[in-house]
Amino acid sequence: MTAGINLLCSLLSDTTPTIHHNTNTMSTTTTTEPITVPAGEYYLSDPCYIIRDSKDWLDVCHQLSNQDGVKYAIMKTYSVTVKGHTCVMMNTYHGDGEYRSNYGHRLPVDSGMIGLIPVEFAEDKDKEFAKVKFDTPIQPFSSDGTMYFGKITIQTNWEEDDI
Repeated sequence: MTAGINLLCSLLSDTTPTIHHNTNTMSTTTTTEPITVPAGEYYLSDPCYIIRDSKDWLDVCHQLSNQDGVKYAIMKTYSVTVKGHTCVMMNTYHGDGEYRSNYGHRLPVDSGMIGLIPVEFAEDKDKEFAKVKFDTPIQPFSSDGTMYFGKITIQTNWEEDDI
């Protein structure tokens, strides 16, 4: 499930980050403090596709590993800062793969996460990332395998029968 971020982080450092799973059931929301995302334009994507610089990605991995003393928790909302830009991300319930939002955004995932990255940060603006705009601040969260980014939802938990 978390092999993607584990692999991407281990490729960039000498040590593989320890991956810890939440001891609570995965059907509960694990974020205790809401994270507010300001109104604005963002790319909704696997952050590894937008945070391309290896030093920046390693910094993201270190920030993820230092939040709440937990290396990586299932269905938790993370906030990281990269080059002065705040990025919000959540890990998917089933890890890597392809997910779709309720608005039809196609979201391939290789790091096990989906997040909001400010458009100002993206170096490669020619790529076809899902560009979204929020007119008011939002508080992203996840619950029961579904991610909520304002009115955008992404179901990352499915049963074998759904595939």
